[in-house]
Amino acid sequence: MSLKHKIPVLIVGAGTSGLTMALWLRKCGIEFRIIDKNESPIKNSGALLLHARTLEFYRQLDIIDEVIAAGKPVSEIKFYYFKNSSTTIELYDPFKSRSPYPALYFLSQDTHE
Repeated sequence: MSLKHKIPVLIVGAGTSGLTMALWLRKCGIEFRIIDKNESPIKNSGALLLHARTLEFYRQLDIIDEVIAAGKPVSEIKFYYFKNSSTTIELYDPFKSRSPYPALYFLSQDTHE
């Protein structure tokens, strides 16, 4: 096998972490191959929120505009129970005062992938 056919990095798993690794490797000019047991992106989300540090990382990858456009800033979650009762929980983001991205963003994992 010649060197031009070698793939230096194998990413096992095409979830959020594997795809983020692929984006970073591409930015660095490193070839890679992704393998995953699933044939397509997931159908149900396992993760829903993006924090400030993730958004800062996406800025470094030059994809922040697309991510913010696809997501929605969230400051609270409202839970409904019984017929007319609800509880609202304010979300706390410890990076709020230290980041250019002061909100948590709702972006379901299936959309994210």
